[in-house]
Amino acid sequence: MKNIALFIFLLTALFAQAQKPTPTLEIVPQQESWMAGTDFEARAVLVNGPMKEAEFFFSKTPIPKDMDGAGRIKFRVSPGAYDAAGQVRKEFEITVRYKQKGKIITLTTKHIYVVKRPNLIYKGPVGSLLYTYCGNELFVTCPDLGAQYNPSFQASGSLLIKGSQKGQLIAVPTYQEVILHVSSGGAAIDTKKFKAVAPPLPTLHLLLDSMPCKPMQAVSSKSKLYLSIEPDADFFANYPKDARYNLAQGFLKVTRNGITVGSAEFTDQTIDLSTLGITFQKKDVLNFEIAGVNRQNFLNQQIAEKGLTQTFLLTIQ
Repeated sequence: MKNIALFIFLLTALFAQAQKPTPTLEIVPQQESWMAGTDFEARAVLVNGPMKEAEFFFSKTPIPKDMDGAGRIKFRVSPGAYDAAGQVRKEFEITVRYKQKGKIITLTTKHIYVVKRPNLIYKGPVGSLLYTYCGNELFVTCPDLGAQYNPSFQASGSLLIKGSQKGQLIAVPTYQEVILHVSSGGAAIDTKKFKAVAPPLPTLHLLLDSMPCKPMQAVSSKSKLYLSIEPDADFFANYPKDARYNLAQGFLKVTRNGITVGSAEFTDQTIDLSTLGITFQKKDVLNFEIAGVNRQNFLNQQIAEKGLTQTFLLTIQ
């Protein structure tokens, strides 16, 4: 009878042990999809196990626990190779360790989550076009991230100057293509390519008494002429501090009956014929060659305006 009772006891114990649920490691996220640049948050739960004594690890790094003993998972979501719908699937691994009957038990699970591309809005003076060596003020906003949007910027092909407002920056392109990298809270969230071109060339006028000179206009040998360098109207409206011009180099050649009788170099936009040391005669031809113009940008750098040359012909009356 004792053997029978012992057999029944052991059988009952084995049956009870067989009915006891096996501990499992589960990830309980706050949501299934996340916007890049936001914080992923979830709980790592040891189901049917000694959770309060367990230790949780995120990629082999210990993570804190909440009041219930569950592991607290929190990290900044980074972007990836988005599909046509602007989404990418990512995964991470969580490990839990706990003691069971004196032995260390280790469980590992992987969690797959969906990352969505945030919609960033880029606003500049002339849309997505930038001007080289100019202060292109850009505003980069991200309504999708709301209060979590904390942007920082890096770029290739351009100097960047941080603005005073969130999402504001000044790009000073040095190449024809600028690649702007946007991060939020230290996590990359977007990349934007911009085309950069030289600003439109200014218009040159040779003035006498504030009026543009006409070709072969007769002037006095004591005339004071002025070279006007007029910026493109739209460029000046959007980039007033970058649309400042000055004469870099000009030449005057005086011919009489087809023979050169005098010459002078000038860098002042005001040209006083009486101070050039040339003795003029009636019907002398004055050939003004504007050989170089510089543009002064908002950083007070002098940039040569390539391809801007012009000739003005006048005569002595």
